[in-house]
Amino acid sequence: MNIDRRLLRELRRVLLPFSSTVITGWLNGVLIVAQAYLLSAVIAGVFLDGLSLSGARPQLIWLLAVIAGRGILRYLQHISAQHMAVSAAGGLRTRLMQKLFDLGPVYAQEVHSGSLTTLAMQGLETLEAYFGQYIPQLILAAAIPLTILAFVFPLDPLSAVILVVTAPLIPIFMILIGKMGERLTQKQWKLLKRLGMYFLDTIRGLTTLKTLNRTAEQGENISRASEQYRKATLDVLKITFLSALALEMLATLSTAIIAVEMGIRLLAGGIAFEQSFFILLIAPEFYLPLRQLAAKFHAGMNGVTASRRIFEALAVPLPSTQKTGKIQSFANNSPQKLLGIKFEHVSYRYPEN
Repeated sequence: MNIDRRLLRELRRVLLPFSSTVITGWLNGVLIVAQAYLLSAVIAGVFLDGLSLSGARPQLIWLLAVIAGRGILRYLQHISAQHMAVSAAGGLRTRLMQKLFDLGPVYAQEVHSGSLTTLAMQGLETLEAYFGQYIPQLILAAAIPLTILAFVFPLDPLSAVILVVTAPLIPIFMILIGKMGERLTQKQWKLLKRLGMYFLDTIRGLTTLKTLNRTAEQGENISRASEQYRKATLDVLKITFLSALALEMLATLSTAIIAVEMGIRLLAGGIAFEQSFFILLIAPEFYLPLRQLAAKFHAGMNGVTASRRIFEALAVPLPSTQKTGKIQSFANNSPQKLLGIKFEHVSYRYPEN
């Protein structure tokens, strides 16, 4: 399920916005249930009981309030999720940059600068989507369906059983398709690092390439690397769209099963119209968090793939703790202490001025 315990430990630094994101998302799910209940009550009262506009006004007012409340909660959830993602990824970015400075130029010679640049930029950007989208949705995908089941089960146990039986099919297929997508995502990340290394080497040696008249050949090398990365990205997108199609089909078929059995029982008089209409309205919302999790599954794969390389860099020992013991760390020494350079009364003037 694209879970890395080291990334989960980073959530301790942003516990307040993380809790706010999950709570506002869950409250939005509760308001979905209230909206379906009010809508089914209004429609049943107007079409079956002959309820007038004045009689339905209190329920309509509550319905508008619920819709407005959902909009406010969605906005608050978006703000808190964005703040959590930026803070969590920013903390990792600060630690990574400090670690690279502590390791010094010795580590930079062992690892290509293009790889480090890709890691510090695109790698940490994928973690923002991981923290802000995937992790909260992973919790909501379990909390909201369970909340809906708590309301559906007392009204109609048969429909609740159908929901319980069909719901696990979505995460099962998501995991099966995700195993193939994980391999392609790792390939895409390797090609992205290679493309970054090619581009940085070209920029560094641009003067030499111009002198030797080899710019066209190097441009073709970058073009080939870009084409390989484009194909790898399209392969990942194919898996993403395939998983979305499969999970949408599962959710649609599951909702259709509930609709068919509900219609048969309604015609036979086995269930009231208001209850059946409420369950029919709430059934697609039951599968919606699982489908949204499937849509963010790609962000989870990218985040875990990038985090492995980030934590590998953070785990590299400092030069002073390596076995040779010959290289000392200069992280705690400022350039002024090491060199003692000062500028006093320094100025410059053009000769003719």
